[in-house]
Amino acid sequence: RLEKWLNSLEYQKKLEERSFLDIFNLSDHYRKAFEKFIDDLLEIINLSKSRLMDVKDISDRIKKIKKEKVIKFYDVLLPVLRVYNETLKTKDYGKKDFNDLIKDAVNLLKNNKERREYYQNKIHFLLVDEFQDVSLGEVELLKLLINKDTSFFVVGDDWQSIYGWRG
Repeated sequence: RLEKWLNSLEYQKKLEERSFLDIFNLSDHYRKAFEKFIDDLLEIINLSKSRLMDVKDISDRIKKIKKEKVIKFYDVLLPVLRVYNETLKTKDYGKKDFNDLIKDAVNLLKNNKERREYYQNKIHFLLVDEFQDVSLGEVELLKLLINKDTSFFVVGDDWQSIYGWRG
């Protein structure tokens, strides 16, 4: 009878209504630490995407790290990132964010000469405002969109940069 109830829709709905943290009944201290950990994971994932890094790139970088605490953090991050990337590739395209779309566009244009040349020949003038806030991925995309004949102009003010905290 218990097994039947655990598999019931009513039980599944109750689980969906409860947050992950409520299920484990964490104290406020552990809840805050867990939320900070998740925020750190998301920040690293987003930063890696904006720099067009994949799991292999991150794995190669952490091989040089000696701090055990940092290594353990990445031991958690890498499997999460692998599952996230596989989910986006196979079934949940609606969960892609801006950095995912930039990364996809860069990969498409890098690997498809015909498509790259189509856009390069289509774009005669390109203006980028707020250039100080452009990520590495966006710079790579811009490089792929222009050719020697493109009139390319950027406007930026490093005093207004919103990404100064990224280093």
